[in-house]
Amino acid sequence: VVDIAGWSTELCGGTHVSNTAQLGSFKLVSEGGVAAGIRRVEGVTGYGVLQLLEEKQALLAKSSAVWRLSNPSELPARSAAAAAELKAAHKELDELRRSAAGRQAEEMLKNAKEIGGVQVFTVHLPATPTDALRDLCDQAREKTPCSVTVAVAEHEGKITIAAAVGAKAREKGLQAGRLVKEIAAVGGGNGGGKPDFAMAGMKDSTKIQAVLQAVEGIVEKALNG
Repeated sequence: VVDIAGWSTELCGGTHVSNTAQLGSFKLVSEGGVAAGIRRVEGVTGYGVLQLLEEKQALLAKSSAVWRLSNPSELPARSAAAAAELKAAHKELDELRRSAAGRQAEEMLKNAKEIGGVQVFTVHLPATPTDALRDLCDQAREKTPCSVTVAVAEHEGKITIAAAVGAKAREKGLQAGRLVKEIAAVGGGNGGGKPDFAMAGMKDSTKIQAVLQAVEGIVEKALNG
């Protein structure tokens, strides 16, 4: 029985000291749940504490060198400043992407195909992240309520298909989730989503044009079905 007065009394088969004084210094390393009602506390003792402090000191020195700081105490302020700069850069990048999506939407709207009273837009967007793809589809859906927009984007080795269906087009029975699933199948992909917006993925970039060419026929089939 290991008894730490005021803290715990328990059976233990792995104890290697006769009393807690033999542990010397103790530094908590981690604490967490391992099972229902059971938590594990891990730490280092004795010379292990000194080794841990040396490792932490070396880590601080390396981090300071990266930021070219002579004093590690400046790390929190420098890290906070870098985080703020990164956040501002991301915000600016998002604005640029939305602006680009707007221009692409305007260009796409000029090349619509009408099927059963529904405007059908298709576009291939290389090197375009998912959020910009979503913005483009949102703008097309809002500007043209009786429309179906299908955009295929490639970004960091991933191919994403997005489909958006305007309110009036949904009244005709068209649903983005159903459409994108059938469209993606042409390229060997799969996906789904809500009636107004849905996404799917595919892997074979050589089938992108075949996917886009299949959109009109799939929309026409859905309208007549």
